[in-house]
Amino acid sequence: MTIEELLARYERGLRNAFLESIKDITSRAQIGQITRALEQGDINAAVEAIFVDRAAYAKFEALIEEAYGEGGIVGIEDAGDIRDTDGQRTIIRFNGRNLRAERILREHSSNMVTNIIREQRQGIREHLTAGMEAGNNPRSTALNVVGRIDRASQRRTGGIIGLNLPQQRAVLKAREQLESGDFSAFKQRKLRDKRFDSVLNKAAIEGRSLTADEVNRIIARYNDRLLKLRGVTIGRTESLTALNMGAYQAMQQIIDSGKVDAENIEGTWDSAGDLRVRFSHAVVDGKKVRFGQSWVMPSGVLMKHPGDPAGGGAEVINCRCVARWRINYRPNR
Repeated sequence: MTIEELLARYERGLRNAFLESIKDITSRAQIGQITRALEQGDINAAVEAIFVDRAAYAKFEALIEEAYGEGGIVGIEDAGDIRDTDGQRTIIRFNGRNLRAERILREHSSNMVTNIIREQRQGIREHLTAGMEAGNNPRSTALNVVGRIDRASQRRTGGIIGLNLPQQRAVLKAREQLESGDFSAFKQRKLRDKRFDSVLNKAAIEGRSLTADEVNRIIARYNDRLLKLRGVTIGRTESLTALNMGAYQAMQQIIDSGKVDAENIEGTWDSAGDLRVRFSHAVVDGKKVRFGQSWVMPSGVLMKHPGDPAGGGAEVINCRCVARWRINYRPNR
């Protein structure tokens, strides 16, 4: 299987696993406990009753580990043969249980999920606090965060769980716009459901405010679209990072085996080659480095491979590039 085929497979898998984690969190949230905590002014207890924890992302983390392992396997397969002085091929396999490989994976997945949880909890806290400060009904405030039961699907939709912090804040601002009657500002949002524009236009013509039910339905569709985008972004970003990271660690294992020196392994940055490629990645497209060296981005950031977390969000989020590693080694006879 090619790296491109693996990217497509794990992009879908990680997107779906992430969204399943969010569904699990929202379905298990204790609305009664959240409401009682808010009635008592205890924001901390309300946050805890939503149970945003690492266990909810177990399947997601397991797929990250699987993609990492697949990246290592394909990395070795694509790098070319290693032959001894008699011309015999030397067999090397990627060992995902190698101590270095396990440590790298553990640190990456742990940091990633920890950051997702931290961001979730911060956004939840901001939403609950804003609701309480506005004097909103505690139960309505809880449902704005967790979502309301959709009559057709019988599952919670429209909550902010799963959105990143800027998206969560966008939802808070969007709700303010609808409740205050600032419909023109809301209609600037690209991910709104335009089917509700007629409702906004009619309310504006009649000079009336939206009902609470209208606001909730419009925001629910906006939230769901943001969550879908979030799932796509996480699936694409984390699949690419895991696969490229696995391939990089596979090259490190070849070097550690003593079969090949780092100077005999060369990497080529390979972008997706279309107009969607960000400028910095188009600049380094096709550029080669010796293993252990870094690609220098136009900003000065150093990256060991596409998706390298050292690049930060500006270089990593939604990246579709891969590193092509090749072994340029011929033993002396």
